[in-house]
Amino acid sequence: MIRLTLAGAAVATIAVLAGCATMTKAECEAGDWRSVGMADGSNGRPLAYLDQHNAACADHGIPVNRQLYEAGRNDGLRVYCRLDRAEREGREGRTYYNVCTGDVGVGFNRVYLDAKAIHDIDRQVTSTRRELDALLDEMVIPGLSGDRLTRLRAEIRIAQNALNRLERDRSAAERRLALTRRQEEERLAQG
Repeated sequence: MIRLTLAGAAVATIAVLAGCATMTKAECEAGDWRSVGMADGSNGRPLAYLDQHNAACADHGIPVNRQLYEAGRNDGLRVYCRLDRAEREGREGRTYYNVCTGDVGVGFNRVYLDAKAIHDIDRQVTSTRRELDALLDEMVIPGLSGDRLTRLRAEIRIAQNALNRLERDRSAAERRLALTRRQEEERLAQG
């Protein structure tokens, strides 16, 4: 699971780096690199995101102050690398770039993964509900053959069973997240 998360983060980082310019000429000229780093850190962006800023400002002939950027980013990471943020990022399905380090990073990752599992279940619930709604809509179409009605009823039962299973899975995932969060809060308080 952790390898999948790391692979996903690497792919997402490449996608971020392939995007458009991150800063305007005026922002580059302002040169408030500590604030730029703080913003990036507090949003959990990887250090490689600086390459985007560097490219954007290089287009205008303006150098990046890496030292100020990194100092600001480190301050921002202290804001970002909290367990409540890990839970929120996971529940919202955001990508985590493994930017939190040490014991806090371990706790962040554990809480994030449990919260992300809830997000993934919620997506499955939404998809299954749509499927069920489509099947129920089809049931009321006049002139359906007996064979099709029989198949629809079976598919509806399968979708309802899947929803019931997903609801149980979601409840279990909520309990697991609450336990993980409590354990990590206690572990970090001791350290």
